[in-house]
Amino acid sequence: MKKVFICLLSLFLVLGAFTNVQAASFKDVPATSTFYKEINYLTSKKIISGYADGTFKPNDAVTRGQAAIMISRALGLNGTQRTTNFKDVSKSNAASGYIQSAVDKGIIQGFSDGTFRPNQKVTRGQMAIFLVRAFNLTKTTTVTFKDVSKSSAAYPYIGKLLAAKITSGYSDNTFKPDQAVTRGQFSAFMA
Repeated sequence: MKKVFICLLSLFLVLGAFTNVQAASFKDVPATSTFYKEINYLTSKKIISGYADGTFKPNDAVTRGQAAIMISRALGLNGTQRTTNFKDVSKSNAASGYIQSAVDKGIIQGFSDGTFRPNQKVTRGQMAIFLVRAFNLTKTTTVTFKDVSKSSAAYPYIGKLLAAKITSGYSDNTFKPDQAVTRGQFSAFMA
């Protein structure tokens, strides 16, 4: 547990050489925002960014392309735009290099029809899978959320997030694995 935290902290400190950008500059992320600290931290590390209009849109859903960008940046993967294995992700797509790097590392997969679906929303269950694969979380615990069955593809990954104390779920004993994860929530999970 502590080793995983120390490794993640070290990774983020190494990435700290990037230019500092403060979340306080986002007009829609005041200091009282639930995920202010996490957004501020990851923004300062250039892992996440806002929009040209000065907003972060913390309540918008994270897309598969955005998830690939954030995870790849956190791991220092190559984001150079390039040809991918997917018919729906051209070389000109801003996320193409990050997507291909995340796929090459086995963090994210495409679909059997040859697509990646970069604009599809990421669910909380998928997010668990991505983060466990990205950060090689291995310790696990029993998942007791009433909405996560043992037959769920995300079940073992959610158990690893729980063991690493990255999540605790909701107060009603649910994880909501099929609910889209927001940019603010994803920031909290990443931080």
